[in-house]
Amino acid sequence: MPLARSLVSWLGFLVASVASVLLAQPLAIGPRDYGARVSLDYLDGSDRGVGWYQSARIEATQRLAIRGERVELAVNGRYVSQGAFLSPGGPERSRHHEEDFAHTWTGTARREGSAWLLHFTHTTSTRPARDCDESFRCVPDADVRGALRCTPTRAFGHHGNDRLVPTYFRVPLLLARGRALRVSAAGSDSGHASVTVREP
Repeated sequence: MPLARSLVSWLGFLVASVASVLLAQPLAIGPRDYGARVSLDYLDGSDRGVGWYQSARIEATQRLAIRGERVELAVNGRYVSQGAFLSPGGPERSRHHEEDFAHTWTGTARREGSAWLLHFTHTTSTRPARDCDESFRCVPDADVRGALRCTPTRAFGHHGNDRLVPTYFRVPLLLARGRALRVSAAGSDSGHASVTVREP
C-alpha cells in the first residue's frame, strides 16, 4: 500500500511537471495567424482603500486566429507578481505568486472597413471557464508591416467581473500576420500604457 501511494504521488508530480512545461511553451504561429511574444510589466495600485500595491510580470505568446466570422485568441505564458500593503497598520508580509497559464478566448469577428471588431464570448482564463462579453477593435498598425493593433472598446476597472480581466488585456495587443513580433509592453492601473516592438 505505501508503494502504491508513493507511485500515485510520483505520477501526479510527473503529470503536473509535464503540464507546467507544456503551458510555458511558445505557441506556433501559422501563416494565417497573427502573433506576438510579449514581455509585459504592470503596476497595479488600484486597491488604494487598503494600501495594496502589486507589480506583475508576464512573458507570453499570443496567437490570434480569425476564420470567417469566428475568432480565437490563445495566450500561453508565465505570470509572476509581487504585492504588499503599503498603508500604515496593514499586514507587513509581502506576497509572491508565480504560475504558468494557457488561456483561450473565443467569439465572433466582424469587418468594419479596414478594421476588425472582435467580440469574445467565452474564455478559459477563469476556473471554471465562463461566458464573457469583451470586445476589441483591431486596426492595421501604422508602423509595423502586416500587424494589427487591438484595443478594448471599453475601459477596464478593478471591481466585479473586471477583476477577472487578465493583465495582458490592459495594454494594447500588437500582433503580426504569419509571425510573432517581439513586443515589450508596460502599463498601470492609472491608464498609462506603452507598447514597443521589434521584428523577430
